[in-house]
Amino acid sequence: MGCSNEFKFEEDFINHFPKMKSEMVYYEYTMNLPNEFKQYGANKKEVYKYKGAIKYFVETLVNSSKTKVSYDDSCVIVLPVRYSKNIDIGKPNINSRLHDSSVVIPNISEMSDYLTFESSDFVFYILENKAGEYLEKQDLFTDNIMPRPWTNGYTKGVAINQTQELVMFWIDIW
Repeated sequence: MGCSNEFKFEEDFINHFPKMKSEMVYYEYTMNLPNEFKQYGANKKEVYKYKGAIKYFVETLVNSSKTKVSYDDSCVIVLPVRYSKNIDIGKPNINSRLHDSSVVIPNISEMSDYLTFESSDFVFYILENKAGEYLEKQDLFTDNIMPRPWTNGYTKGVAINQTQELVMFWIDIW
């Protein structure tokens, strides 16, 4: 037994992640919240090969998704990078004027230190996308990095890259 800084997500935030953690796991990323990274929110992304049981599982999620978007759609707000070996915290990428149907998607360039794909290679299926405070105040984004009403909130869903046969599951809270 020992101490751990790893953030523990409530089940409602991660209930769309596969329970099967077999050899199909291509990459796993969970952001911890040690003191020096407070105010960056929390996120988890897992990338799997898009085949077999995972493909079947994803198809059921896609059918229940609220919205389907591409990286460069006009309604998309891409979260800023919070931490990467090569990239410092940034600003969100807002493709056009904010409107009621704006959706927030994760910034997967944070994983570019380890994997070779672009956000534009994926189609994003949004399962939930809500504004509001879903972490303790001290863990939320500060300095109004995100535009209103998305100053704080969360997004969760699946993204499919048909070319490389990959699927990413995400939860991002800021």
